[in-house]
Amino acid sequence: IQEMSEWVEYMTFDGVSPMAKLREENGSKESWTVDYFGVGNENWGCGGNMTPTHYANEYRRYQTYVRNYHPERPIYKICCGANVDDYNWTDKVMDTCFQAPAFLHGFMDGLSLHYYTHPGGWDNKGSATDFDEKMWYQTLNKTLYMETLINHHTAIMDKYDKEHKVGLIVDEWGTWFDVEPGTNPGFLYQQNTMRDALVAGINLNI
Repeated sequence: IQEMSEWVEYMTFDGVSPMAKLREENGSKESWTVDYFGVGNENWGCGGNMTPTHYANEYRRYQTYVRNYHPERPIYKICCGANVDDYNWTDKVMDTCFQAPAFLHGFMDGLSLHYYTHPGGWDNKGSATDFDEKMWYQTLNKTLYMETLINHHTAIMDKYDKEHKVGLIVDEWGTWFDVEPGTNPGFLYQQNTMRDALVAGINLNI
């Protein structure tokens, strides 16, 4: 928590402090504007394999020290949300974060959501460039599932956030196909195609 707090101070504080002085020594007298700050990432999986209640309590601790040194341009704090249709995660995180003391604006500004379109499933995602008509329509059908996810997650959020202060932030989405032959699978390289652009357009317009 101390390290995170000091990074926020280093980036955004204009006053006199050890972190502001260090930033100036490193070449930037003026502070930067940080618009968004994600407190954790995929904490249900590779970000710690946490339960939703455990993560929500950690979020409550950590977000306290994402200080807004500039009230006129506050940092938008984003809480780690669900993986696809894990509605239990959304429910438990919102419940824990909205418990007493009374929820205040700025405690949480956004709740994230991750969803990827992969027509054959994670174990057989398929090729980005070699596909038949059936896989084309599977890709479009799975992309449209985003509308269901948004509707269901926001309905759960609205149970706790009756004033709609918290936004649903889809910060990881798109297509995900198998890596191209001959490339390092660890690099997750995929060839972009017009199919990717169309899927992205559908995601952005629902």
